[in-house]
Amino acid sequence: MLRPGAPFIVTFSNRMFPTKAVAIWANASEHQRVDLVGYYFTHSAAFEKIEMIDRSSGETDPLWAVLGYRKELE
Repeated sequence: MLRPGAPFIVTFSNRMFPTKAVAIWANASEHQRVDLVGYYFTHSAAFEKIEMIDRSSGETDPLWAVLGYRKELE
């Protein structure tokens, strides 16, 4: 279990295996995928301070990260 206040980080690029990806992921644009991961963090109600970071340099494959910090247990 993730401790309260600890970050949960999801990183991904634009590479995927289309036969293994769910339809919503396969049909989404790169920015829609970032929004989708952020949506999951938000609607889980377990995370706060959700951040979306673009670490793409333009010289290599794009890289995005979505971070959420585990809420304090009530």
